[in-house]
Amino acid sequence: MKILLEMQGVQCQSRHRGIGRYTLELSRAFATLASPQHDVHFAFNSVFGNVTDPVISTLLPHADRDHRMVFTSLHDVAAQNIGDRRRRLAAEQVVRHALAQASADVVWYSSMIEGYVDDAVIPKPPIPGALSVATLYDLIPLHDPDAYLGHPRVRSWYDTQIEALAQCDLFLAISDWVRDDAIARLGLSPERVVNIGAGVDPRFVPATDDPATSVRLRSELGIKRPYVLYNGGFDPRKNVKSLIHAYAALPAEIRNRHQLVIVGRTAAEQLAQLKAAARKARLGDSEVVFTDFVTDEVLIRLYSECALFVFPSVMEGFGLPPLEAMACGAPVIASNASSLAEIVGDPDAMFDPRSREAITRRMREVLEQPALADTLRQNGKRQATKYSWSAVAQRALHAIEQLPRKQHANPTAQSLSRLCCVHACMPPAWLDGLSAHYEVDRVDLAPYIGHAPRDLADRLGKADRILYIGGQDQLESLAQWMHIWPGVLLGMGSWNACHPAPSTPADAHATYLSQGYAGLLGETLCVLACAAVDGCLGLLLSEAMPPNVTGPDETRKVAVLRSSNEAANCRHHLEDWYATSQLPVEARLLDILAQTFATSSNEDVLTQVSDSIVAARPAGKIRQWLVDVTQIAQDDIGTGVQRVVRSILTQWLRRPPEHIRIEPVAFVDGSYRYARRFALGLLGLPGNLLSDGFVAMNAGDTYVALDWCPHALPASEPLLRDWHRRGVEMHFIVHDLLPITLPASFHPFARDLFTNWLRLACGVADRLHCVSGATASELERWMKNSGPAYQFNRPPSIYNFTLGVDPAPVNNIPRVLPTPLAQAVDHRATLLMVGTLEPRKAHAFALDAIERLWATGHDVNLLIVGRHGWMMEHFVKRLEAHPERNRRLFWIDDADDSLLNASYRAATALLATSLGEGFGLPLIEAARHGLPVIARNLPVFREIMGEYPCYFESTDPHELAQVIAGWLGSRPQPGPHRPWTRWAESAAALAAAIQGEMSTHGVQTTV
Repeated sequence: MKILLEMQGVQCQSRHRGIGRYTLELSRAFATLASPQHDVHFAFNSVFGNVTDPVISTLLPHADRDHRMVFTSLHDVAAQNIGDRRRRLAAEQVVRHALAQASADVVWYSSMIEGYVDDAVIPKPPIPGALSVATLYDLIPLHDPDAYLGHPRVRSWYDTQIEALAQCDLFLAISDWVRDDAIARLGLSPERVVNIGAGVDPRFVPATDDPATSVRLRSELGIKRPYVLYNGGFDPRKNVKSLIHAYAALPAEIRNRHQLVIVGRTAAEQLAQLKAAARKARLGDSEVVFTDFVTDEVLIRLYSECALFVFPSVMEGFGLPPLEAMACGAPVIASNASSLAEIVGDPDAMFDPRSREAITRRMREVLEQPALADTLRQNGKRQATKYSWSAVAQRALHAIEQLPRKQHANPTAQSLSRLCCVHACMPPAWLDGLSAHYEVDRVDLAPYIGHAPRDLADRLGKADRILYIGGQDQLESLAQWMHIWPGVLLGMGSWNACHPAPSTPADAHATYLSQGYAGLLGETLCVLACAAVDGCLGLLLSEAMPPNVTGPDETRKVAVLRSSNEAANCRHHLEDWYATSQLPVEARLLDILAQTFATSSNEDVLTQVSDSIVAARPAGKIRQWLVDVTQIAQDDIGTGVQRVVRSILTQWLRRPPEHIRIEPVAFVDGSYRYARRFALGLLGLPGNLLSDGFVAMNAGDTYVALDWCPHALPASEPLLRDWHRRGVEMHFIVHDLLPITLPASFHPFARDLFTNWLRLACGVADRLHCVSGATASELERWMKNSGPAYQFNRPPSIYNFTLGVDPAPVNNIPRVLPTPLAQAVDHRATLLMVGTLEPRKAHAFALDAIERLWATGHDVNLLIVGRHGWMMEHFVKRLEAHPERNRRLFWIDDADDSLLNASYRAATALLATSLGEGFGLPLIEAARHGLPVIARNLPVFREIMGEYPCYFESTDPHELAQVIAGWLGSRPQPGPHRPWTRWAESAAALAAAIQGEMSTHGVQTTV
């Protein structure tokens, strides 16, 4: 049985009341109890944003990404607002639709009487195909409508919510009093209402003896002597003003020994009224302490150390505070009204809440009789042991399991009778096969190429399913129709491994829909790979077996489509795509909203509704990897990080992991957009074949921050957190921690920028992927010491993978070095440095050493290849004015790959003096060219290069000069190196780590 727990009761304003605590505790206990036998899921409303994170954290591991849905409702729909009522009705339709997409057997509402003062939206039961269960807290407003429902708008809203509540199949009451009251007032049949009670959190036990903590806490709260305690709400039925007056009526000697401490979240107006009541009762400021909200840790100590706990409420559905106080060992007295008698269970602890004299008398008895207080403590502890959340969960589960099961109806398949086939040429066998299952409306495509007249629009509008069949020349027309009448597209055509790249945007769009970017290159043919993009579904079926497709899975797919049972298989695939696309039910919902809501709404609101509907789509077989390329798509300046981005992303675009759709995205003007033009350019394809559009995110997708976007992340992080709540897994690539490990090498602004980026990334990430084990170890140490604020309070796991390197160019590629440099390398040994000019690369240190060599008669060149970076103005001036410039000292600041490769080939050795690196790609590139390496002894160099380089330790230029002179004198052969990784292998290793698969290149580090 699939049970969906709707959790707005712990997200909205009720989270500050007993409803919030009840919902959270019962949900956690229920998931623990029921999950082994049942499929338990949680549904959250996205409008409550960050409020949801601690709830999810508390419910983990039960509320993991596979067992939670975060639906998108509308903002500003509180019933107290006079605004357009249709906006709230639209929100109810959207939420109802979202809950229906869960295909649950049971939808359990945590609190149905919500949404008057905030944006909670509770759709009226039933949800299609599901039984409705509601937690029933009380019907107290019906006992005194004038007091609680005096305003007509409040009364109308409450009556509507009660009417919706009454439609539920099962009511789980929190006490016998609530059960009996509901049966009597709502006319419910007794078998539909079950008392499941309430529980007390196991944390609520007597506080440990800690005098120092107690003294500090009392000082902070203003408590100076033993105290009488109240904890709870402050609406009139809580009767707190009577408690204040009853306390004031105690003999002066008792009040002189005690204070009255009132705990609870108070609005400014409430606090003013309570203080006015204290003044009216002639109590001094020190006699009554108002603490406002306190944490559970503080509350437990207050319960444990109070002289008396008093709960004077005149009406309660249950009364959790007195139960908590009893569990903590407090002597408790409470009113004898409603459910409190059954909860407290001791006649000697009860009083009449409507008599202030009775409250005063009972308080005085306990405060003057220590033996009575001890008896109440012992009786209270025993009574509290009867109430556990596990027992409540067990009663709830038993009641739900006794419900008669509904025949589950797929909300997307309410009617499968009418199928409209718009086709150029439909094989007769297909028509026969489809006619056996549908009432087929067969539309010949030929007369309608380029337009769709009224009669066709009527026919399409009446269909439950639409199937478009056309060749490549009809795809443009069909794609236009599909934006208006969504359906499934079967593009008929002969395909082979060498089919030309699409030449028009229409062809490219259809190919991209069905096969992704790889299809645009003609490298792969994913016959059934299709996803909803831009409102269309595309499904390409193949007539001919591609010669290069030999895998058994691909062969089976194509063979099935070419078998004699093509009609049945066509229907099978048609049903599969409609079952996952939700298009028919979405179309019906849009029809309803158009009639009741859309005509009076502005564009922003309509966009919110559209986004809400799209976000409700369940995850399909094909998942998106949303690869963030914000920085490189805007400004590709050829950094090492951007080189990694280009290399890995190109591999993924050409050969995506199975069932994965690679989608580069960029954060632009507050939203993520598909970076299709950038992807096309990366693949060498015309940029006009596809257009960028807003990202359509679905639960089950994956976000990959392949690029480093320090400026964009502070703005995009709230959206990423929202995606994370919705079930998008978050992955960030960490290339290095150099601004933290080498702070002197970076401008303070850059250090702060990087540290902020890393904190935000750690806060939202599920996994962090480092480009080396050394970087992973540094990150692990930093996370332990810095303690970022993690989403759901769970630190991300850390993986590392190895970067790739392109194959060494073949030997017959000619040199393309500038003439002065070419002549210099022919006459003397050349040391090559590759990397951006920045302080940590230690270029000045290297030049100091070379100058010492020149001074001692060593004739050697120094070639520096790298762009001008930061904090190097003095060094650049030194280079430009150096007397050996363009004689034995050369600087190339704009080298392309061809010139870089030529530099590797011409050099005698690579000199790597860097003080720190995230990886050190130039060392591998040099070794691939057979170039020896002289490198600083860094852990990361040892990790990636083994014993290949000649290592040095010194930070003294004179000592480095001696190392270089010794090496030039003997020219030792490089040592053994580790196996080199190709970019295809590197991309595959990272993909495996993202998918949770361990490989030889990926090692998880525990934080």
